[in-house]
Amino acid sequence: MKITREDYTRLERHIKTTLQDSPKCIDNMAKLGYSNERIRWTIFHYTTDRLLYSSYDEYSWVVGLGNYLNGDNINTALKSIIDLT
Repeated sequence: MKITREDYTRLERHIKTTLQDSPKCIDNMAKLGYSNERIRWTIFHYTTDRLLYSSYDEYSWVVGLGNYLNGDNINTALKSIIDLT
């Protein structure tokens, strides 16, 4: 993975918090027919939106990941963080 260990751990923490606060979101999206990739990216964007309203510093950090990662890099990290099996 191209993402640094520190950034991965930080992203994982935020994603896991989102999933804990919305435990049925994956099931609901799967029932609607979302692909696994769309589920991962929807969770990522929802997490980003949550950070915008709860911690602007963390929001700026997650948006800044795009300075050194592309979508494929982020998707690889999301696959590792969000278990859809």
